[in-house]
Amino acid sequence: MKSIIDLVKKINGKVIFVIVFFALIALPLICINTDPNRILKTENRGAAHFPEIIMDDNMFNTDFLAQFETYLADNIGFREEATVANAALKYGLFRKLEVGNFMEGQPGEIFYNTDGHTGIETFQGINHYSEEEMAGTLPSVLAIRDYWKENGAEFLILMIPDKEGIYPERYLSTIIRQSDQSKLELWTQYMKESSDLNALFLKDALEEAKKDYDKLYYSNEDGTHWNMNGAFIGYQQMMRGLQDFDPQLKEIEQDTISVKEIPYHGAMIHLHWSELLNQVFNWDDIVYEYEFGFTGEDKTEDYKNAHSLGADVQLYYYINQESLNDKKLLVIGDSYVYSFMMPMLSQTFKEVVFVSTATLTQESLRSIQNDFQPDYVVFEAVERAFSLSDFQRLAGFMTLT
Repeated sequence: MKSIIDLVKKINGKVIFVIVFFALIALPLICINTDPNRILKTENRGAAHFPEIIMDDNMFNTDFLAQFETYLADNIGFREEATVANAALKYGLFRKLEVGNFMEGQPGEIFYNTDGHTGIETFQGINHYSEEEMAGTLPSVLAIRDYWKENGAEFLILMIPDKEGIYPERYLSTIIRQSDQSKLELWTQYMKESSDLNALFLKDALEEAKKDYDKLYYSNEDGTHWNMNGAFIGYQQMMRGLQDFDPQLKEIEQDTISVKEIPYHGAMIHLHWSELLNQVFNWDDIVYEYEFGFTGEDKTEDYKNAHSLGADVQLYYYINQESLNDKKLLVIGDSYVYSFMMPMLSQTFKEVVFVSTATLTQESLRSIQNDFQPDYVVFEAVERAFSLSDFQRLAGFMTLT
């Protein structure tokens, strides 16, 4: 009798073990994310959507399995919790930073890096564009410049180096540079030497400013951007470029700006929600807040409601009746402008439209030109966001009606 009881206990124990085992396997799938707008906070990006099975041309999606694997990896239950625990464990034990899109150089110095961004190769100077590649973009750039000129607008190119290009001493000491000139620096130089384009690469200006500012880029509060000090240098250089067209353009004087230094401690700003990561990523930084006398009014929603630009186009619109100049400015660029320079630009120009290069379409650019009719157009790009195809992609707007 006792042996039967023991056998039952053993069977029950095995059954319970099997049930618990399969429950642990199934639970992440049961708790899979169903929110199509979910943001992966540890990686500061949107989660992958469930892939289409049948494409618009009624053909089977041949990439379905690979896309489904990505979808599952992004949305499986408890993903964020597991990612946080893994990041904390590896950094705490081995000081190895495993947070999407980021890498650590010198202690506490965070740099942008992903599989799709060749930041290390750019820093090394081993991925320069060929002369044929640079020459291939020149006709599109000149055609865009000439089109704006014919429509009453001057055209400026403003290129921004990555953080490691300005602070190589804070980067990985094991990386050897073959050239201290990056591919975007050489591309900008080629545009200037091969034409009469007004093109600026801000490396020299930012390196000179290092003598007067403790920091021009964030150390770790924001691992991808310059801070307001760097943005103000960028603003000054933009104004110098535009003053080449019109020396009478006024700009914000530095002594009219109130600057606050705010100590920052913990993880990167987009990870600050995690108490665990705030304790493990024990970093210090300074946030510089710039306060301006009179900035423009944000009328973005009014502009979007009045114009059919497409739901995915990222655009900002400011208007200021008391601006320093009675002029209109259009900026085609990235977050280095819309996250940092809009208060300065909206104080300087009567109307400012910013539109993201990544989301801009030929149709939306044509609509902006027809309705906004800027006096100045600035094409801005930070090194990691620039692609030679940007100009060729956008040049088609000139033929639209």
